[in-house]
Formats: sequence, C-alpha cells, structure tokens
Amino acid sequence: MDVDQKINVFHSLDSKSTCIAMIKSCTFGIAILTLISLIVGLFFQELNIETSIGFIIDFSLYAFLLFAVFRWHSRIAASCLLLLSTYSVYLTFMVLAGVEIGGSNLLISLASFWLSLRCTEATVKLNKPNKKNT
Repeated sequence: MDVDQKINVFHSLDSKSTCIAMIKSCTFGIAILTLISLIVGLFFQELNIETSIGFIIDFSLYAFLLFAVFRWHSRIAASCLLLLSTYSVYLTFMVLAGVEIGGSNLLISLASFWLSLRCTEATVKLNKPNKKNT
C-alpha cells in the first residue's frame, strides 16, 4: 500500500486495502475537523447551558460513530455519520441565511460531508457480499 493511497481521499476504491485505507483516512479527517469545530465553538462563542450541552451531544455522536466506523467498518454507522454531517451542512446554510442559531463554518461542514460520503462509499464497497455464479 502506497503512502498516497493512505492520504488521498479522491483515490478510486478498487480493492479491500484501498477501502480500509480510505476508511482510516476519512475517520481521522472527520475526527480532526470535529475537534477543530469543538475547540473553535467552545472558545470563540458565547456559551450558555444550551450551547454547551449541544456541543457535548454533537461531539459524543461524532465520536461514537467514528469509533464504530473505524473499528468495525460498519455501514450503518457510516450511513448515520453521513446523515449527521448532511444535517450539519443544512444547519450551517440555515445559520448563514439567518434562520437558525448555531455554527457558521461552511468549510468544516462541507469537508466533513465529503469525508463522510467517501467513508460511506468505502464501507459499502468493503462489505459488499460476493456474488457467486450458480
């Protein structure tokens, strides 16, 4: 396995080794983006009890799903991670439109969405059942 396969999230998924490398790269990237988002949110926003609980719940959901995807290559956890990041992108667009109150970092939301999409694709291709010719 080459070094560029471990890092490149645009690489094609044609074997099990590239799928596993993609899953590891994507979960690591989402974990870093989640930590950056948590740190920025905790230190640069006005905190009250509702936003603090929101940060803790959001971080806990991401941590649990990332662990499940990284450890067991779970398609269900990857799909839930994709839904959670899709919801995060939706909320970010609503914040930028002035409808909701919350985080407004569009770059982190879109990057997390892209990585979770690629992670879901890798888990589906990795766990694809073998077709037997009968």
